[in-house]
Amino acid sequence: MASEVNVKITINKQFLNILLSSAEKGLMNAGQVLESKAKQLAPVWTGALKKDIRITKVNRNKIRVGSDLIYAYPKEFGMVQNNGRIVSAKPYMRPAFAESRERMMRAFIAAGKGK
Repeated sequence: MASEVNVKITINKQFLNILLSSAEKGLMNAGQVLESKAKQLAPVWTGALKKDIRITKVNRNKIRVGSDLIYAYPKEFGMVQNNGRIVSAKPYMRPAFAESRERMMRAFIAAGKGK
């Protein structure tokens, strides 16, 4: 018959709040890295897309980085218009994410270290 050893671990609410606060800060720090890179890579015609890329806090553990402009999605992925004309994609968000992953992770971790 096998023996078992059980340990009960309880996290106090103050520690949990500090942990969640650090995670929120880390998420925003990572978002700022992505926002900056996306603005660098955004195609510029009038500059409106670049100016509209921003971080939006969805909830305590989720943010959104991007633009609400009607042409933001077609710029990223391309599209076929009603007249059959093809609008070529000029990706900026996906490359920004790919190029920023490591910096985003470091920014997130730095928030937990109080930096």
